[in-house]
Amino acid sequence: MKKHLIFLVFLFSFLILPAVSMAEDDLLKKSGILYPEGYDLNTVTEVKGILKNLVLSEKGPAHFTLLSGLDSYVIFMSPRWYLEDLNFSISEGTEITVVGSKSMGKDGNLYIIAREIKLSNNQVYSFRGKSGMPLWRGNLQRERFPEMLRSRGGAGKGRR
Repeated sequence: MKKHLIFLVFLFSFLILPAVSMAEDDLLKKSGILYPEGYDLNTVTEVKGILKNLVLSEKGPAHFTLLSGLDSYVIFMSPRWYLEDLNFSISEGTEITVVGSKSMGKDGNLYIIAREIKLSNNQVYSFRGKSGMPLWRGNLQRERFPEMLRSRGGAGKGRR
C-alpha cells in the first residue's frame, strides 16, 4: 500500500504535473498567435458566451474557453499578476461579453486577445486601451493623454 502511494505521488509530481504546465506553455506556440503584440485593431470584435476552463498560468497569459453558440474561442487575457491586481473574479459558467482582436490560429482554433471582458452586472475588466496597448505595461498614460506626450520638449526621433 505504501509503495503504491509513493508511486502515485511520483507519477503525479514528475510526469503528470509537468505535462500539464508544459501544455499551458505550448498553447501559444501551437496556436501561432503573437502575444501580446499580435493585437490587430482591424479584427476587433465582440463575442458573447459562457466562460469555461479558466487557466491562470504562471507562464504566459491567463486564458479560458468561451463557448458562443456553435463556436468556441480561446481567450487570452493578461499575465496572472495583472488579474490579481484587478481582483479578477469570474466563476466558471458565467455569461460574459469579450471585446478583442479575433484570429484563426495555425492549429485551426479561434482566438481572441481580449481588450476587455464585460459582465451582465456592468462590471468591466480592461486589459488593453482602445489602441490595443496592454495596460499592464504601464502605457495607460499614453492611452489617455497622447497630446501630452507629443508636446514634451526634447522628445525627438526615437524617443517616447
